[in-house]
Amino acid sequence: MSIVNAFNGMFALMLLMLLGVFMTKKKFLTEDYYHFLTSFIMKYAVPAMLFQNAIKNVTVEFIAESGSLLLAPFITQLGGYFIALGFAKLLKLDRTIQGIFISIFAMCNTMLMGFPICMQIFGEVSVPYVTAYYIANTVVFWVLVAPRIAAGGEGGGGSIPMKDKIKRVFSPPLTAFLIGSTVNLLHIPVPQFIQTALTDFGALTSPIAMLLCGYLLAGMGKDVLKTPKCIVGAVAARLLWAPVFCAGICLLMKVPALPACVFCVQAAMPAMNQTVILSGLYRGNDRVAAQGLALSNILSVFVIPLVVGGLNFVFPM
Repeated sequence: MSIVNAFNGMFALMLLMLLGVFMTKKKFLTEDYYHFLTSFIMKYAVPAMLFQNAIKNVTVEFIAESGSLLLAPFITQLGGYFIALGFAKLLKLDRTIQGIFISIFAMCNTMLMGFPICMQIFGEVSVPYVTAYYIANTVVFWVLVAPRIAAGGEGGGGSIPMKDKIKRVFSPPLTAFLIGSTVNLLHIPVPQFIQTALTDFGALTSPIAMLLCGYLLAGMGKDVLKTPKCIVGAVAARLLWAPVFCAGICLLMKVPALPACVFCVQAAMPAMNQTVILSGLYRGNDRVAAQGLALSNILSVFVIPLVVGGLNFVFPM
């Protein structure tokens, strides 16, 4: 991984993000467009990209070679969750922000931000590893973290039905990847014109995703300066401690350089948007959640390039 190429890729994405800020300030990119484009990416563009990648790359040989190392994302995310839970208990955090603290500390934006960044830096070969981290992050969030956010709402919040958890885990991106893998493993032919269309359609993901990140940055006002200290600490852990923790696990498990770098970059992503969404849905402290999300997004612009540069020395490729 060339540092120059990595930074060129990062700065290209940052320019798209700044364009998103500009479009938001000029009212070209509105809240309605933001929600529409987010849904478009997660339901159509990303699934197209993952399906196409799976029918090209997921073979019996790939599964045999990569199966064991795919445990690293699950260990990272589970470890992050239990460490965050330990700190929440140690700090005696109020019920209303405990789940938010854990989510910001341990969970990351693997798809909307992590996917385009890894594609830009590592190329299409990174997609299976991006997907592996996305699966681990999604499972841990909806099974362990989301119920704690829900419990922090007014009057004890509420609980998330098991069927909703399963539905969230088996989202369109994961479903598309599993279907594509099955198609390839069963040697079902897919016409070339369909593959070309899927590739072109999936290519919309990165530029649109970064425009949407720019929209989020544009909406972050001075309220971010009032972020509680415990949430600032969670953001610091999210951006600085998490990739170091992931790198340590990858070194212990002797994960090859490419997947290790992809996992560590994913681990360095800012907090999940769902943290704010769930806090609002269950009448929790969504203001604190929004402050944490805003701060993590702002600081990630400066931290992620440093993480990418550091990985070149830890996992030279």
